[in-house]
Amino acid sequence: MTPPLPLTGPDTSAVDDLVARLMADAPDMCVPAGTLLFGQGDEADRVFLLREGRVRLFVGDDAGGAETVLHVFKTGDLFGLPAVVGLQRYPVNAEALTPCRLAVAHRGALLARLAARPEEVTDLLAALGRRWRDMTVRLAEQKALQPPRRVKVFLWRQALAAGYAPGTAGPVAFRLPMSHVVAAGMLGLAPETLSRIFTRLVADGIRVRRRRVEIDDLAGLRAEVEGEAEGASPPTAG
Repeated sequence: MTPPLPLTGPDTSAVDDLVARLMADAPDMCVPAGTLLFGQGDEADRVFLLREGRVRLFVGDDAGGAETVLHVFKTGDLFGLPAVVGLQRYPVNAEALTPCRLAVAHRGALLARLAARPEEVTDLLAALGRRWRDMTVRLAEQKALQPPRRVKVFLWRQALAAGYAPGTAGPVAFRLPMSHVVAAGMLGLAPETLSRIFTRLVADGIRVRRRRVEIDDLAGLRAEVEGEAEGASPPTAG
């Protein structure tokens, strides 16, 4: 039997205290939406803790083609970890989706902290491994799932991120934390394709108006995306 999709993100609570200690003395900076925090190929010299806002991690086509959004960071997330794992250049781009407040630590200062407490290196690498697994699962879904199902999995996860418990039954409503263009990039779809899928989902009791999402039956959506609904056949995620 094919296992169900991993519908929730990895638990990063084990490294929360570590992140707080590592970034305790890092200065804050505020940036407006649209700020490129680092670009693909830039020197990997800084690590960021997102105190407020949203940041997207993405790769793009140098020729001006479609972008692929790998991850959207939220408040409390640590990113820019290539700076402390031996990479000299960032392999991806990071851009503020909203106005953001970030703590910024330079590589030398962070490595000095880790050298003083080598036992914390394992926790930091574990955090990086969980992030990599999350991105790998998302990319695998883009290949394995048909676009309508891919969008339903995405909306289910967004409902959880909005605070709804997995066992919630009945109607729910929440606001997407990103634009439809960014959501399309995360899903590996053209924006116009995502718009057409949103229109078709109305027949399934799912309405997306701008960033507002209304789902008539969250429990029913859960059953479908987990492959428990009649006729569902969940693919492997990797």
